[in-house]
This record gives sequence, C-alpha cells and structure tokens, in this order.
Amino acid sequence: CWLVVLQLFSEMGLCIDASSGYEIERAMRAGVKPESISLSSQELPPNFDHYVKQGVTINACSLSQLDRFGQRFPGGKVSEEAAADSQHEASPRALA
Repeated sequence: CWLVVLQLFSEMGLCIDASSGYEIERAMRAGVKPESISLSSQELPPNFDHYVKQGVTINACSLSQLDRFGQRFPGGKVSEEAAADSQHEASPRALA
C-alpha cells in the first residue's frame, strides 16, 4: 500500500521529506530518486553520509547537525530549517 502511494508521488514529480533513515530507505525502494528526497530529523542517522553521497539533501535542524555534516562534507551544501512563514525560506548553504 505505502509502496504504491510513494510510487504515485514520485511519478507526479513530488519530493519526499523524510524524518528518518528508514523513511529514506522506503522511498528509495519505491523508486524515488535520492535527489528528490530530503531528510529533516532531530537526530541524523549514523549512516547519513551514505544518503548524502547518493544525493539526498539534509535539512540541518541544529548546530550539532551542521557540525556533523561539516566534519564529513567540508564545503558541502546543506539546507537549514527556517520558520514556516513568508519571511523565511529554507535554502541550500555551503559549509566552509
């Protein structure tokens, strides 16, 4: 059931905002391209670098996540969580 729904979303061109490594795996098993998946989680999975290398975007939700990401991917791009109002939008940021 969930597989068919995710496949339909993918065919419609919708992106997936996963909240865990498990949800990333489910989406990829359904054929969602990693470039169409973002991870927004309070806790990054231990193997988050594997997902990033495949093309999944990480939405950094804390300074510790930015630190972990920056240690593994110096100069890499990460999205930042922002307030959900019209004045703030999440955008990719490069880490030095």
